[in-house]
Amino acid sequence: MWLSFLRDFIWLVLFHVAVVADVPPVIIQDDVSHLPSCECPSDTSSPVCGTDGETYDNFCKLRCAARTVTGLGGKCRGKCPCLPPSELANMICELIDNCPAQIPRGQLCGTDNTTYKDSCSFLCAQLTFDGIKELGVQCGGACPCPKGTSWRRSST
Repeated sequence: MWLSFLRDFIWLVLFHVAVVADVPPVIIQDDVSHLPSCECPSDTSSPVCGTDGETYDNFCKLRCAARTVTGLGGKCRGKCPCLPPSELANMICELIDNCPAQIPRGQLCGTDNTTYKDSCSFLCAQLTFDGIKELGVQCGGACPCPKGTSWRRSST
């Protein structure tokens, strides 16, 4: 039960941080050069950093700029410059450090034989530059797990 709550919590954290997440560039594929004009909403609450290093108010304005700039795309959501993955992981870990009270605070032994102080620290350890790494829980408590109490369970 708490593991699914923890998963929901991390996806909520990732959703909120996604506005600054460094993602592979999204190149505008369709031909927009023939469009006579570009009318976009004046919404500035969804900025996009272009592959040219410029911040656009929204994706529509980036798409309009792609009419005249070949290969222009979106590098990340949010203002330029995009956060490097390590900085993003640190931001997420800071949010995780303020874990909700519903999440158990006891130690966990990970499948990497590391003792984590609580589920939130365990979750933070799963964050890597490439997303979430395969890391499970061997048992509740400190490593090494006592014989007969091991329970390998993937957290993803």
